[in-house]
Amino acid sequence: MYSPKRKEELRMLYDDYKNERMPIYAIEYLYPFEPIVTDYTFDLSPCYPYISFEVKKVPRGIDNYTSFKFKAYGLIKPDTVWRGPKYETSTKMYPIKDSLDIANMMLLQAVKASPGKMVLPYSIEQVSTASMFQYRWDEKEPILGGTITGTDFTTSWVGGNAQWHQFTDEDMQKLNRQIIKTYNSKPFVTTFHNAVNLLSAGFYLEAFTLLCFCLEGMTYHWFEEISLLHGIFNEYVTYRTTKISPCDTCEFIADSVEKKPCNAMEPSLFANIKFMLQNNCITQNEAKKIQRLIAKIRNDKLRNKTVHGENSKASKKIVEESLQGIMELQNVFVEIAERAVQEKTK
Repeated sequence: MYSPKRKEELRMLYDDYKNERMPIYAIEYLYPFEPIVTDYTFDLSPCYPYISFEVKKVPRGIDNYTSFKFKAYGLIKPDTVWRGPKYETSTKMYPIKDSLDIANMMLLQAVKASPGKMVLPYSIEQVSTASMFQYRWDEKEPILGGTITGTDFTTSWVGGNAQWHQFTDEDMQKLNRQIIKTYNSKPFVTTFHNAVNLLSAGFYLEAFTLLCFCLEGMTYHWFEEISLLHGIFNEYVTYRTTKISPCDTCEFIADSVEKKPCNAMEPSLFANIKFMLQNNCITQNEAKKIQRLIAKIRNDKLRNKTVHGENSKASKKIVEESLQGIMELQNVFVEIAERAVQEKTK
């Protein structure tokens, strides 16, 4: 149970949140390799809810670490749970994983600019000391969180003897623009963060409902991206937004009937998958994988009961499974888009 002080802090956070004064969540951690770029703070403010991503060199007696500091709007994290860089606990640290995605993009650009260099991507298993602090909207003082020390590492750099490209200020600004282009906010991103807020506060049913909304927004976004890569963007958008009725093709319904028994509706989520499959944008195996993950995220039995007012609660386990499904589905869409890009450049 939370102490009276903790309860009051959480109440203030949610009061802020309801009044559109977004709380700020800051994650800072050390990585056991020397930074590949100069000290720099990436401005991610165009990528709401992200704010900034700071990379900084931390010299030690025998080696150098990299300090990564990542800030996001709107995220509320009541508790800090970090037991060192172990797989079973670190995989739950989505904010750290999100920032490592950005760090790996930065690493990729550095390798591209440095012929002869080949290094492994940054991995959450090697993250060391981590501090996670929750701030109110004004970011004056941290009110939740703390610093927890995980396993210490000694830097042993592997990557060949080639020299790293020396990034200029112009290079860093260009890299900042590339990050913004990749992480530019989509509506489903905000919905996802709101769902995580509710989950962290114990509002499981509300979080589950938002994750279902997030699923649809994310799927439509990626289908638009994939259809664009395949040159059928206009056809897809027309298909997705056109309302049709089974009565339109029914031989028993006369054209002169004013009110048809079945109302016209936009194609279902699964009809959209069928459209992408028929137009060779996804494979049969990918379509099955997407359908399986949709079923996992929506948990249709619970979803239908909730929509019809027969249910007013959801377990934490179900919501966490939906959250995991969202992350898995995102990865599937990224892989499909990357394959389309490769086929386009052949």
